[in-house]
Amino acid sequence: KRTANLPVWTHRYNFVRPHTALGRKPPASRLSGG
Repeated sequence: KRTANLPVWTHRYNFVRPHTALGRKPPASRLSGG
């Protein structure tokens, strides 16, 4: 079950969840898009 949920958790952690160290933005917001 953990393995099945890992992609969902990873996406939420990197694209949805705000991080304090990044000014309450998700890590993916730091990507340049290129």
